[in-house]
Amino acid sequence: MFNIQLVNNRGFEWYKNKNIFVKGYFFDDENNFIERENLLRFFAGIEKERDFIRKIKQANGVFSVVIIANNRIFTASDKTRFFPVFYYLSENELFISDDIKIIKNKFNNCKIDNFSAKIFKIARYTIGNTTLYENIFQVQSAEYVIFESNKIEKNGFFFSYATSSLNNADYTELKKQAIFIFENAFKRLLVSLKNRPVALPLSGGYDSRLIAVMLKKYNYEN
Repeated sequence: MFNIQLVNNRGFEWYKNKNIFVKGYFFDDENNFIERENLLRFFAGIEKERDFIRKIKQANGVFSVVIIANNRIFTASDKTRFFPVFYYLSENELFISDDIKIIKNKFNNCKIDNFSAKIFKIARYTIGNTTLYENIFQVQSAEYVIFESNKIEKNGFFFSYATSSLNNADYTELKKQAIFIFENAFKRLLVSLKNRPVALPLSGGYDSRLIAVMLKKYNYEN
């Protein structure tokens, strides 16, 4: 038995049909911008683990997704985990929600996880898939989780910032490659903005400077 309650539609709304729940936006492997109802089309027809992993690897952007297929539940969040997804597992039920309070209240689970609380006091966040509550877990950044019969059948990560290869090009070539990557990233950003206003807090650091310079370079006026 499973229960899915995805209710947070502020900013970005969940798009749903009978077996797919998805929110966010991204570019596919052909650089097409995918948003709104097209998110459902992108994830349509997924029935097997390999198809699910292939799709989430193709999605370059910000998203969370839950899919029901063949008595299994597939879920994943992108590398930013901008849209949190929480889950509670018991012998009789799997409960998935984007609002941890719903899970806490439904199962009357107010018991604090002491280890997570200690980590939170030090770092101001919990680690791994834990939350501050016992038995309530979260889908991690760039993680996929597959449930079957109210148990985790498999989970893993579909993206990592770690690298196993070394680029031996000289400085000039490396600089050229870096500029190419940055320019493509900002071109995608401008497509996704759709001329909406951009508010850019200027910290004086390199991140805010880079964003300001690239928006100016591509004549983004709003």
